[in-house]
Amino acid sequence: KREIDVLSDTEINKLFDYIGTIKNELDRETQRTIIMFFVDTGLRVSELAFLKLSDIQWDKCSSGYVPALVRNGKGNRERTI
Repeated sequence: KREIDVLSDTEINKLFDYIGTIKNELDRETQRTIIMFFVDTGLRVSELAFLKLSDIQWDKCSSGYVPALVRNGKGNRERTI
């Protein structure tokens, strides 16, 4: 398998520092949420774009996480994150 490139803590902090400069509070929180979703789940941009609220199972599972189904993943596969 190919090694996956991930953002370093420094790179993630730089993203959040930039988001902190956005003046509009709604835009700032929207961007913050999107970045957190990417960092926490490993989603691709296209997967997030196609994600629907109905894909998220709001009842937490035993691990405490809220699972979401990605329908249009890489290779047109479905997966749960």
